[in-house]
Amino acid sequence: MSKEKKIIVELESLFIEKVNKGQIITKKWSSNTNKVAGELFFKASSDRPHHSIIVASRFNEHSKEPNPPFPGWFLQIVGNKLSLGIGNGQTWKSVIAKNQIENDKLYHVAFSLNNESKTAELYLDGEKSELNNITFKKPYELVTIGALMPNGNFGFKGKINDLKLGERLIKYQPKDEISLDKSNKYLEIIKSNIDNLDKDIESLKNILDQINSWKIRGLIIDTLLLENQIDNFTKKKNDFLANFELEYYKLKKIDQQIRKSNENLSEKENIFNSYKNILENLLEDISILDSAVENLSEFDSLGVELGTAFESIEKQKDFIKNTIINSQNYLKKCLDDSFEMMNTITLNE
Repeated sequence: MSKEKKIIVELESLFIEKVNKGQIITKKWSSNTNKVAGELFFKASSDRPHHSIIVASRFNEHSKEPNPPFPGWFLQIVGNKLSLGIGNGQTWKSVIAKNQIENDKLYHVAFSLNNESKTAELYLDGEKSELNNITFKKPYELVTIGALMPNGNFGFKGKINDLKLGERLIKYQPKDEISLDKSNKYLEIIKSNIDNLDKDIESLKNILDQINSWKIRGLIIDTLLLENQIDNFTKKKNDFLANFELEYYKLKKIDQQIRKSNENLSEKENIFNSYKNILENLLEDISILDSAVENLSEFDSLGVELGTAFESIEKQKDFIKNTIINSQNYLKKCLDDSFEMMNTITLNE
């Protein structure tokens, strides 16, 4: 499966575990609003018809069209292309997926129709296709899975799993897409480099002490260059740590604002471990917001007006994800800077 953004559907009112090869299922379902959203997984058999319908909402249980002409919607495969057909009462329009379908391969599909925004969206493994300025005519209150209508016309052959229908699409990045593996590795190496820098500076100071002891014995040795080098390396290291600490405080403040914590910002015993802990908190914050979406959806399904709550949560999640990504980029730069300092001090030694 693609690692593009996955789409989930909230307000589930229909769930079907599996449709066996050639089997047709009908369920009573309709949207109470001007919005329809769906999600499913499917795998098409190699002996499928050239034109087959995966799921449709157009006909009644007698395979009659009770709301003509051109009502409803259907998800179909024609040849090797997946498309979403939309009936507007006058004709059919369609949103066509960008990638071709291969037989016996599992695909994730999500779609939405919105008469308010006049948009239709189709996602095939996260790849988005869309059509603007559309309307769809309300269909009959029946969904047919595995064919266009209950009598089996345009029957689908293959498997359909985890079908969900509702009224809202919520886009999210699976957790495994936001990983701290690289950031943690960078932190580990940066800490090691700084420790090595401390040892190198300490070695230079020991050399300076030795030279000064020789000077006491009457040797004439110019130590100004060495002293300047020690001061220069020490300053670079301290500036590096000061900038790193500022970044740490920025992340800490973001995490506290999300969690509404009044905990004072305090320097931890190990700034690198603290930075790692904050990134872990931010990743957990995304899970907390996901839970908030689930809880709010329960109220939404009861008809409670939630305004822009979902959109606000999505924006906050995107902000946190971008913060984690930017932090990883910052740590990569810190890693490069720490290696550069190490190389400089080694060359001068």
